[in-house]
Amino acid sequence: QIARASHPRATVNDVLLAAIGGGLRAWLPAAGARLRAKVPVSMHRAEEDPRIGNRDSFFFVELAASERDPGARLEAIGAQTRVRKRTDAETLHRFIDDLRAVGPLSRPMERLVADPHAFTVEISNLRGPRGPISVADHSVRELLTFAEPAQRHALRITAISLAGRIAIGLC
Repeated sequence: QIARASHPRATVNDVLLAAIGGGLRAWLPAAGARLRAKVPVSMHRAEEDPRIGNRDSFFFVELAASERDPGARLEAIGAQTRVRKRTDAETLHRFIDDLRAVGPLSRPMERLVADPHAFTVEISNLRGPRGPISVADHSVRELLTFAEPAQRHALRITAISLAGRIAIGLC
């Protein structure tokens, strides 16, 4: 709702990335520091059989941390994600799959894209159940999530939703 009120093409993920960019901005030693996020993305298509297993990729996005205005930061991030999700994630998915078929060439590529110089933080967002859920006849009020940081990285941020609420985990 926040995104659509001021930026009709923004997604929940764009808002999350912009909010995190703004939050991390406060911790930066210099206002002009570059923050690049690695954003995992599912490559599954609606018509696919869900039993085929993981088809994941990623793309990189600048968090526009030097931008003071949250609306401008959201617009800058949204402009990137609209393009990168369609192009970069699909291309990387095919490329890494092709390298895996070759065998030993995939390891150096995996190390290259996980290098601390490639990205600052990994941020993932998972859509959870849209409505209320219960476990053993008790209502679940909130889902919590966290994931380990990539090797040689200091921070991983994950988000998961439940019935319109989002919980953010830092590890």
